Amino acid sequence: MNKAFDQYFLKIYQGRWSKIKAALSEKNKQISRPNLFAALATGLSEVYVMDPASELVAKALQPKPSDQVLDMCAAPGGKSLILAEQMGFDSKSEWKFPTGTLIVNEM
Repeated sequence: MNKAFDQYFLKIYQGRWSKIKAALSEKNKQISRPNLFAALATGLSEVYVMDPASELVAKALQPKPSDQVLDMCAAPGGKSLILAEQMGFDSKSEWKFPTGTLIVNEM
């Protein structure tokens, strides 16, 4: 990064800039998790690669099959996949059609 860039953001973030800059410079971490929908249809990937934050957020919500859920920041789809799994698969990983709705939206 160039000196002007550093000076600009140092002025804004002051003492926090070094930690923010280090976090922004880290290589992306991703997780690979099973795609439960792969057992229901051919041609679907057995695993889904995503950012760990997507999994964390979706699992924290814990939607029930009858819930109305709106994902307003859906791309690339990791959170939506997990939310759909939580709404439709039982504890034995068997599909049960949910009575609720999952709406996924992206700009």
